Amino acid sequence: MANHVWQRVTIESDKSELHQKLDDWFGSLKYNDVKGVVEPIFGKDWKYDTDAVGSKWIIVEDCTFGDTESYINFCSAWHPADGFLEELNSVLLAMDENATMSFTGDEESNDFLFAGYGSKDGFHLEMSDDVPERIWEEECEEEGLDYDEETDNFYEEVDDIHNSLLNESIKQVEGY
Repeated sequence: MANHVWQRVTIESDKSELHQKLDDWFGSLKYNDVKGVVEPIFGKDWKYDTDAVGSKWIIVEDCTFGDTESYINFCSAWHPADGFLEELNSVLLAMDENATMSFTGDEESNDFLFAGYGSKDGFHLEMSDDVPERIWEEECEEEGLDYDEETDNFYEEVDDIHNSLLNESIKQVEGY
């Protein structure tokens, strides 16, 4: 079975029509509807291509759509769906040249973290395999550590890495 990779995508645009279109595309998909995810981005006649998408499959796990900001949590197999995300960025820009997309992600076995950014100035994804070691409750008990506190520390460290990767992606795209 493939390791799951989560991509938490935030899309910002002042055009409410863009967010409505995202809702139309992704808001009511059944859980394992890979075709429903890729079809609006690559087209109805497109044949699934792992190299173009960047992963074995991609689905929507969760989504929320607003008037100026939308959130979509994609799940893919083995690798970030970087080709899909880059193409999604292009599709968004065709609807609103001022739209931006940012995302953070991780993989279930903690092999890597990533983040990225897209705008009219480009698209960039940064990855890191320097991932903090996950805390296990049994280990905390053996070492006399507070599991909840150690878990909070783990997620703070992951957030710091995500923020650093995202900031580097923005810098690469926007040039600052």
